[in-house]
Amino acid sequence: MAKSPEKLALNLLGVFFTQDQLTKGNCTPTPDHKDLLDPRIINGIRLHLKYKYPMDDKDQEQMRWKAILSKLNAKCRSFRRPPHRGRRAGSAVSSEGAGSVSVNNPAATPDHTSLEAADFERPSHC
Repeated sequence: MAKSPEKLALNLLGVFFTQDQLTKGNCTPTPDHKDLLDPRIINGIRLHLKYKYPMDDKDQEQMRWKAILSKLNAKCRSFRRPPHRGRRAGSAVSSEGAGSVSVNNPAATPDHTSLEAADFERPSHC
């Protein structure tokens, strides 16, 4: 389980949408990217967060949702930017330190980290 509502929302975004959809879309309408991600799924994520992380104060809940939407849109934007050296689009910048795996050396990458979202198919019931 995710440790915060933000992390859960980001994880669910990657489950329900393909990388191509995230690249072309956004959670909220913007002038430069007209493609909206399916609002029913975004609302489902919001309702699931309300269920898993309830709040009594509606104003605070609304502020939290706006902050989460901002992070979801940032994830979509990260797929539109060209990747920086040492990271893939849509992922956090990795730090090269002891015990880290070099992205530039595929031979040093364990098999389970070389899988991409395209390697998985969405279940037929979704």
